[in-house]
Amino acid sequence: PTNQVHARANVGAELNSTFKAPFDQFALSLDFSPYLVAGETISSFTVTSSHDVSNIDSTAELIMTSPAAVIDGTQIVWYVGGGVVGEKHTVAVQIVTSLGNQYQGNFHVEISQGV
Repeated sequence: PTNQVHARANVGAELNSTFKAPFDQFALSLDFSPYLVAGETISSFTVTSSHDVSNIDSTAELIMTSPAAVIDGTQIVWYVGGGVVGEKHTVAVQIVTSLGNQYQGNFHVEISQGV
């Protein structure tokens, strides 16, 4: 994978989503800046995913651990890989800020055939 972010989205946007083929590996990000006040930073975060239909945890299947997810200023950047054609996943990105505020953003990933 490259360090290039394939899809960016803002938390609270109407629909944060992308398509990927099972072979694809690329970065996604969510920007939490609309929720942070001046001087507030992201202290910690988690990135998990679940199958949309069954709600079964799919983190090990979809969220890559290498390269690892990182805080990049006001956004969280993570990599996706794998999946089975036809599956739809919801990625939940939860953060805790330097002021103790907690926010969650969701990103929808649909596994499709390649281009």
